[in-house]
Amino acid sequence: MYVVQSLQKKLFVLWLLLLPISWVVASHISIVAPDKMLAPLLIVLGVASVFRAPPERTARVVVFGALIVLLLLVKQLSFMGSGSIYWVLIWDDMVKFGYFMVPVLCIRDLSQFHKTSWVVTLIAIAGCISAFLVSIGLLTLPVERFEESRLGVESLRKAIGLFPSYGDLAQYLAFAVLWVIVSPGRQRSSDKKIKVMRYLVAVSVVVGLLGTQSRNVLLSLLVALAVLWMYTRLERAGVRVKTGLILGLTGVFIVFMGVIAVFASDIVNALSGLGGQYAQNTAMARLDQYALAWKIISASPLLGADLTTYQQLGTFIEGIHNMWLRLTAHGGLLSVLVMAVLLVRVFYGVRDASRVPEKATYAKVATGYLAALVVAVEFYVGMGEMFWVLLGIVASLSCIPPFHSSPAAAVEISSDNGRKEFGDSRILVPRKRAL
Repeated sequence: MYVVQSLQKKLFVLWLLLLPISWVVASHISIVAPDKMLAPLLIVLGVASVFRAPPERTARVVVFGALIVLLLLVKQLSFMGSGSIYWVLIWDDMVKFGYFMVPVLCIRDLSQFHKTSWVVTLIAIAGCISAFLVSIGLLTLPVERFEESRLGVESLRKAIGLFPSYGDLAQYLAFAVLWVIVSPGRQRSSDKKIKVMRYLVAVSVVVGLLGTQSRNVLLSLLVALAVLWMYTRLERAGVRVKTGLILGLTGVFIVFMGVIAVFASDIVNALSGLGGQYAQNTAMARLDQYALAWKIISASPLLGADLTTYQQLGTFIEGIHNMWLRLTAHGGLLSVLVMAVLLVRVFYGVRDASRVPEKATYAKVATGYLAALVVAVEFYVGMGEMFWVLLGIVASLSCIPPFHSSPAAAVEISSDNGRKEFGDSRILVPRKRAL
């Protein structure tokens, strides 16, 4: 059993590292992407191990699995009985949704979550640097996405690099920045490896913004940092206060996006100077997308586009640069409801983790990431493989023991300088003097 678990951990790290480069390898040697070959094996190994885990972990993993299966079925409900197209769509979503379950199944303890977070940081660094190198012409990829520079520098084109979309890079970069700021080990800032990683992330933010020139990347990062700042300020407040504040801010953001939807044309015209004419044209094209998406939704709000509509406008629907509009147009309000329940379940899992001393620091990073996700999905397609992987990593935090705060749950190790260690996080506490 130990050999199987060890193999699973190594394969999982390999699978993660392959994510941003797998499609490049597949393009050059004409094979199925290596990460897609490894994913089914990891799911089988994960399912085999989860039923040997503590009952509470098993129950939590099963809940996530049930929600994913429900989303898979509800999203394609309007195409049921449509023959081959139904099964093609089911298979496509099954692959993507499976990427959510891989980390939920494979990450079994806080040590592995800690290591996985560093791997995510490396992926974000690779994404930012590759975008910059492609932008200045020093890196050539099998498929490249270029746009004219939004900074007025002709030799510095807007590029995406290894990542499939700016929205994915926005979330990974936000997670990486938060991780190096508050990750366990901040007290060990003298550690050269920690310092190097922090410098690398700082450089990656700069070159990533220069290379991508993405409003989504910048805005998502700023929101994640703002949420982290508020979280830190309210750290002594109760969990209910934190939850209420975050939900309240989410509500304000939704209202804000509604105002944008109503006055979109005026706002775009007012901001036309930011990013140049091409940026304005891109924004106006997105607004045209949204208008047509609303027409599709109004025709069939509950289940989304029917077979005839999808055959005519399927390519358009899958390219709508707003995850919620795209999901509603494809699978209707029922799909949106299931997706919302899944995200709320992840959020409450992170909230519960914040109550456990061993998980509290990880919960900070996860909360900031979820804020970045809420912003990012407003401006890109979403729900691709990279999206599901990072969401699955954060969701796995609620499936890792310990699940409740208690004195017995924390493994305390006292050192000579009075330091108490809880799992991977180190918390400095004063030592009591002998009477």
